[in-house]
Amino acid sequence: PGRYFFSMGLASLSALTIVVYIQDNMGWGWGLGIPSIAMLISIIAFVLGSPLYKTVKPEGSPLVRLAQVIAAAVKKRNKALPEDPKL
Repeated sequence: PGRYFFSMGLASLSALTIVVYIQDNMGWGWGLGIPSIAMLISIIAFVLGSPLYKTVKPEGSPLVRLAQVIAAAVKKRNKALPEDPKL
């Protein structure tokens, strides 16, 4: 999780720095156009890749599943954690 947030923060920082540099040196049109084109490319990649995703149709009520998770957590709240951190 830490690497994910670090990577996202670094990507945001670099993207905003590059966009501001482009806006200051090349103009607002380029500063808006380049991120817009990048977003369009990402949407196209998402749409073209969506048939590869495995979709599972929901079964039953989500409230029942939520209640089951809460009941299991309450029931197991006093259990000892395993010694092996992988478990």
